[in-house]
Amino acid sequence: RRSQMSTLAASQASTVAHLASAFAGAETAEGEFWRINAEAVGGSSGSTSTGQARPQVQKGFEFLILDLVRVLGCGGEGILVFLPGIGEISEIFDVLAILEATPEEQALAGIVQKRRVPCEYRIFVLHSTIPMDEQEQAFHQPPENVC
Repeated sequence: RRSQMSTLAASQASTVAHLASAFAGAETAEGEFWRINAEAVGGSSGSTSTGQARPQVQKGFEFLILDLVRVLGCGGEGILVFLPGIGEISEIFDVLAILEATPEEQALAGIVQKRRVPCEYRIFVLHSTIPMDEQEQAFHQPPENVC
C-alpha cells in the first residue's frame, strides 16, 4: 500500500511539473498556480504521519477561483465552490470579497472587468458553523444583474 502511495505521489509530482512547464509563460491565474506549486507538490504528499490523506488547498488556488468566478459568473445564476474546511472557505471568501466592491474599488485592487455585460457579485459562505439565516440568501434566485 505504501508503494502505491509513493507511486501516486511521484506521479502527481510529475504531472504538476509537466503542467507547470506547459503553463510557465502564461500570465493567467492558472499559469501562476502551476508555477507556484511545481516545487511544493514534489516535496509534500499532503498526507499525515499516519498515512491518511488530508485535504490541502495549493498556493495560488484562490486566484484561480477568483478568475473562474469572474469569467464564468452570469447574471441570474450562481456558482458553488466546494472546499475542504472553514479555513479554506474563509481564505477564498477573503479573496472573492473584492468582487462585491464597486468597479472603482476593483480597479484599484487590479481587477479589470473583462465582461461585455458587467454584473454585480454576491458572495455567500455555506458551512455548518455559520448561522442558517446568514446562509439562507444563497438559496434564493439572484436578480438578472447579480452573479
